[in-house]
Amino acid sequence: MKLKIFSTMLFAVAVLAAAPAMAKTSTPDFVNKAAVANQFEIDSSNLALQKSQDDGVKQFAQKMVDDHTKAGE
Repeated sequence: MKLKIFSTMLFAVAVLAAAPAMAKTSTPDFVNKAAVANQFEIDSSNLALQKSQDDGVKQFAQKMVDDHTKAGE
């Protein structure tokens, strides 16, 4: 249950962070906004890794860190 709530919250934040980037913007602006949103996913997931006691949350957070680190590369 906690994992579902956590993942739903992360998804909602990501959608809200990406919404302005969906407006008509230049390519450099979009790339910058995408990079900021990606870094947010990494930072918030690292926070979950540090603070959570739930193994499911930690596994999901580690996957987010791994995936978004790869995406940033």
